[in-house]
Amino acid sequence: MTNSYKPKFIDFFAGAGGFSRGFVDAGFIPVAAFDNDPRCVETLTGNFSDIGMNCQLRDLEKLSPAECRKIVQPKDFDQVDIIIGSPPCLGFSRAGRAKRKNLKNSLGRVQSRSNSESNNLGKTFLKFVKKIKPPVFLFENVEAMGSYDDGTFLKEILEQISGLNYEPYSIVLNAVDYGVPQNRNRIFVAGVRKDINVDLTFPKEITAKKQLTVREAIGDLPVVNNGACQSVIEYKPKRISAYSRKMRKNMGSASRNLVFDHVTRNQNKQDVEAFSTLPEGGRYVDLKKKYK
Repeated sequence: MTNSYKPKFIDFFAGAGGFSRGFVDAGFIPVAAFDNDPRCVETLTGNFSDIGMNCQLRDLEKLSPAECRKIVQPKDFDQVDIIIGSPPCLGFSRAGRAKRKNLKNSLGRVQSRSNSESNNLGKTFLKFVKKIKPPVFLFENVEAMGSYDDGTFLKEILEQISGLNYEPYSIVLNAVDYGVPQNRNRIFVAGVRKDINVDLTFPKEITAKKQLTVREAIGDLPVVNNGACQSVIEYKPKRISAYSRKMRKNMGSASRNLVFDHVTRNQNKQDVEAFSTLPEGGRYVDLKKKYK
């Protein structure tokens, strides 16, 4: 690759486009993005209207790589440099330890642990890796995926990746260490095609010393009352942080002075009182017993 070359990517399980946004901002060219939720695709289309991203409403479990190739255009499909994705993680994120036995059945836990059609990740994301054979692929999920079934599930995924002739990698990163105002651990799983012979390295923390505050993140938003439900509000901040300015830089001129869907939950009197007693940085466990 030369410095002028802009690598191409496809986003599977694109959601609202957060993963794609990072790649676009880094100079990558989106070939297509897929999701099976109409609301996600509508949001995705709006978020990338400036570049006309090819956003597709498709059920990826039913979509074959051959059909995908026709949608994407054969030339672009065959020249994709990386495929990315955020496969659904409901089973990992919401299941308690007591539910794990039933969860294994609902997830279609692999039995042979290699080519099982019941493995959701293998049947969806990895089937496109197998067909497209990009130099690199990357998907992310909740941190709990790494420890699910005592780590066996992740181990088997990495074995599947290796079986596709990719060098597998996995790492847990916290969003707060990379300029995001949210303490959020996610597991990233990547594969580099073995014939490329490149050792993948993950970025170092960039905000370990100074993390963003709540004020820097949302302090510019207009004040609303408890239970507010306005779809559009005028945006006239008295002060705006560097972070907020960056988040709004790609907005079109028509919406630059507006805030959309600034909706709040209607908190009852006890909840409001409980919030007022929390210390700075406090959590649910810090509440007085009468509020729990």
